[in-house]
Amino acid sequence: MLPSIIIERHCVAASAENPGLSPLQAALLEAPEPVRIADAPTGAGKSYAFQYALRKGQRVLFIVPTRRLAQNLASGVARELVEQTGCSPQQAENKVAVWSSDATAQLREQGLLKIGGHRIRQIQGLDETREGGEIIIAVPETVSHLLLQRRLEPGQSAMGVLDLLVNFQHIVFDEFHTLDPRGFGLAAVCAALAAGLEWSRAKVSFLSATPLSIRPVLERLGVDPVRISELSEVVSDTGRALHGDVQLNLSPAPSLAELIEAHQHVVADEVRSDRQVVMIYDKLGDLQRELGRLGRCFAAMNIPPDKVLVINSIDDSGTGQTKGGFATGRHRNPDEFAVLVATASVEMGITFRAANVLFMEPGFEAMNFLQRYGRAARRGANGCVWVRCDAGMRANKPWLRELCEWVERRNGETVGIGELTDLLSRCKQAEFALPLKEEPRYFGALPQRAVFTAGLYWNALLRHPSVARGPRHEILMARRPDSAKAIYAWLKRVRAMEADRLFGASAKAWCDRFEALAYTLRDIGERTRIIEAGGRALDVDTLWLRRETGITERLSACLGSDGREEFHLLGSLEDYLLDERNRIRPTVMAYFPHTQQTAALLRDNELVDAWCRNLNGRGIPSAAMAWEDFPEAMRAAEKLVRSTGLVVCDDDTLSLASGSLVL
Repeated sequence: MLPSIIIERHCVAASAENPGLSPLQAALLEAPEPVRIADAPTGAGKSYAFQYALRKGQRVLFIVPTRRLAQNLASGVARELVEQTGCSPQQAENKVAVWSSDATAQLREQGLLKIGGHRIRQIQGLDETREGGEIIIAVPETVSHLLLQRRLEPGQSAMGVLDLLVNFQHIVFDEFHTLDPRGFGLAAVCAALAAGLEWSRAKVSFLSATPLSIRPVLERLGVDPVRISELSEVVSDTGRALHGDVQLNLSPAPSLAELIEAHQHVVADEVRSDRQVVMIYDKLGDLQRELGRLGRCFAAMNIPPDKVLVINSIDDSGTGQTKGGFATGRHRNPDEFAVLVATASVEMGITFRAANVLFMEPGFEAMNFLQRYGRAARRGANGCVWVRCDAGMRANKPWLRELCEWVERRNGETVGIGELTDLLSRCKQAEFALPLKEEPRYFGALPQRAVFTAGLYWNALLRHPSVARGPRHEILMARRPDSAKAIYAWLKRVRAMEADRLFGASAKAWCDRFEALAYTLRDIGERTRIIEAGGRALDVDTLWLRRETGITERLSACLGSDGREEFHLLGSLEDYLLDERNRIRPTVMAYFPHTQQTAALLRDNELVDAWCRNLNGRGIPSAAMAWEDFPEAMRAAEKLVRSTGLVVCDDDTLSLASGSLVL
């Protein structure tokens, strides 16, 4: 028998003051502090609190990490408005807006060209014909694009971050554990201003089932500790059920496909009962390689391929069908399918329709495991989760080894969700430089470099037309954190080199590029377009393409109609997958303030140190002269890079001008 435990049924109580909400949900709406950091188990309904606020006439800006989650939430909110408030579908649609690249494409198809102006008007109101609450659900890049754009469209008013604080009662950062340190500036500015301005209407909330410790960073950015409320949902035996009893099984199966084959009867029974079955892979390459085998397995269970939805970054980028006839595309509603075959993109906040059975790989981090596990058996239903964890996975992941040993020790027992959560958070905290023993629920700590990347972002906001001068500029300047002042001073010292005949051009280009890093919130990575033989176009991560396929070696690229390079395949992507992945160490071409020469550096955890070694004279002859003539400027450049962790290189391609392609 394989080791297994039962995670027992757990609930949340009703708020004494508002029985329609849990204590955490009520606190998110009623707590007097303007900044809230909230954690709750998966399925606890953290986002529901703000849907409730919407029904009570409040306006909400709800920021989520992915386009799919934005669309999923928007559909759910609109449906709830129809079912619970009596709105017509059109009225509900007028109360909900989505800001993402998919929404941008839809607006352009409808003939709307001035997207920025349209969204600025939406900040003030979505529907002029109906009073009441409204919600904008956005990915962070789209919000940041509006706040940082330097040029306004003709007739477009200059609205900026201060307008968010007066036009919304709630600004929410959902799944905030996904925030990258380089992209924390948007959240930090909203929190610091909401906490520091008495006239701000907005409350800023951070939500996650696997929270990071962000309070120390917020305090260093000037947020008064008494203006921060840390909230947790307490589970109990009675009340609104989050999950029923869930059997958690460990399996050494060599692949998820083999695990499915071993449990065909379970899958078939679930599908016949109109319940979903979900599969979650760790590696995109493994999913792609096993699609054919999965197709044969589902066919043996009489599950049609068009009842299977494949969800991952490659297939979401295209339209049509994958090999075997499986459905794909971000536009698909997961609720309409019997089986979901996915990667980590489904971890974040997406609730599946009656998915009581889940087959999963453990994820790369402990927080991934908990997020995945929590997708199954919602709303009090009983369920079963199979976790594939072979010897190689245990060897490479200490947290997984400890989890497996814990399950093996408790084999056959029933345990509480709190025990599982505490175990996983302790495993993660063991990796911290300073373990957060007094804060056991945290799954990590936001690095202190986020203090300085937020300072870089703050300075970029000061260049926006809405705050270029006058009272708004004075407000932002008066509350500018020390890190923003330091970034400004260090850049000014480096720019002292601009007047020099030898170093001027390189210094100016480097400083301009460094300031532009504020516009990139996440490291999205370069993507390559491929066209399958059937005509399906896909955007694939370039590094993944080089590692997992032979496409770039076997085929020559050509220019598409839009000028982008693309590869035309003789078959499908799966036909080019390698049996053994290429061992490729990614590199970047790094820039420097004292020379126009670039250096090829490994893109890894040592990138900052490698850049600083080059700055200090290793490999670049002009370094010694620059250090002799401009020592303060060179030291300032090193401080900028070390404090932020940002290196100016050729892969920071998300400029403000091109942002609409990916937002």
